[in-house]
Amino acid sequence: MARDILAPILSSDAPATQTDATHGSYTVVNDAGGVNIRDVGNASQLTLTVTVHQAPSGTSPTLDAKLQESNDQSNWSDIAGAAITQMTAVGTNTAKVPGSAATDAVTFARYVRIVALVGGSSTPTFTVTYYLYPKE
Repeated sequence: MARDILAPILSSDAPATQTDATHGSYTVVNDAGGVNIRDVGNASQLTLTVTVHQAPSGTSPTLDAKLQESNDQSNWSDIAGAAITQMTAVGTNTAKVPGSAATDAVTFARYVRIVALVGGSSTPTFTVTYYLYPKE
């Protein structure tokens, strides 16, 4: 049974506050239940949607988010084209990554996670939600 593109499999339903706690390192995004890795099965397309709900604080705050994949949940690599445009203000950005259009074959590893990086100075902070939508 195909999953509907409008049903997220990984989300941080309530807006969460994210700060530059790791000083320049990407951190894994957890959903409300503490889950941060999802089995995408036979997804032929992945969509990452990121929404900033309030004006960010700090000096020159930036938010980057991207998808990573793994076959073993230990070794992770970035998915080409699965990063949002850097965010600096309230709004929504989406990155849609199709599988192979030529063969309609699955081109993603089995497991996917969202990672995010907050940059800037003077404790940059974002109130943000993340959604990962698969399509089979």
